[in-house]
Amino acid sequence: GEAGEGDAADDGGELASGAASGTSLSREARTSSTPAADGSNVITLRKPETFTSHLDAVELVLLDQVRSKSERFFRETNRFSELQRLVSDSVDEVRDLRTELHSIRERCVTNVEVVPIMDGKRRDLRCVLRVLEAVEDVANCKASIASLMGAGDHLGAVEAIRLARELL
Repeated sequence: GEAGEGDAADDGGELASGAASGTSLSREARTSSTPAADGSNVITLRKPETFTSHLDAVELVLLDQVRSKSERFFRETNRFSELQRLVSDSVDEVRDLRTELHSIRERCVTNVEVVPIMDGKRRDLRCVLRVLEAVEDVANCKASIASLMGAGDHLGAVEAIRLARELL
């Protein structure tokens, strides 16, 4: 009996120092339930078999937590991937819209610049048309002057020459 108590006391010291240093406990310290001989309180532990039901419960709770967290993680990962895809698609759309807007601006600016130029060309062409009509009238007068002179209508030829001078 006394040897067992001494062993328990020695093991209790090992238990206290083992718990502090994280070392494993001896079999006798785990099964001992007697206080130390010097009157100090010794923590007694139950046999490991008594902890298995508690460890099983903890393991199951941890497994459930991991399972629920992993489902959330994968769900959030999928949501993040979807969000990333949406952002990428939106960036592509904005880039396309900017390109189209740039093209529209170029056409509008070009058209705005072209309108006055084309209007000036139209005025110039109208002037050229009037000159060409006058040249045609002079050419017609010239042809008529030769025929009037050949017919002996000198007064008609003079009138045609006066008309041609007015046109010029």
